[in-house]
Amino acid sequence: LSVIDFGDLRLNDPAYDFSFLGLYPAAFLSQIEHYYVLPIDENFKIRMRYHCLRFLLVNLSERYDRNGNIEHTWFFERLAKIV
Repeated sequence: LSVIDFGDLRLNDPAYDFSFLGLYPAAFLSQIEHYYVLPIDENFKIRMRYHCLRFLLVNLSERYDRNGNIEHTWFFERLAKIV
């Protein structure tokens, strides 16, 4: 049994809840969308990518290696999945 909880919506935007899913394969996202019960508008995927990109940019500042260098590889691997 798997449960996906959309109960902690912060921006009153379903695309925000899906933003972390932008890092997963498109087939997985399609399955999740299929079972999502709230309406999804035509700009949903654009807003989802925006929130996902915003998340990546905010977290980039926390991605340092032991020498104090930013782990660019981590960021660009995930960025490539969204764009």
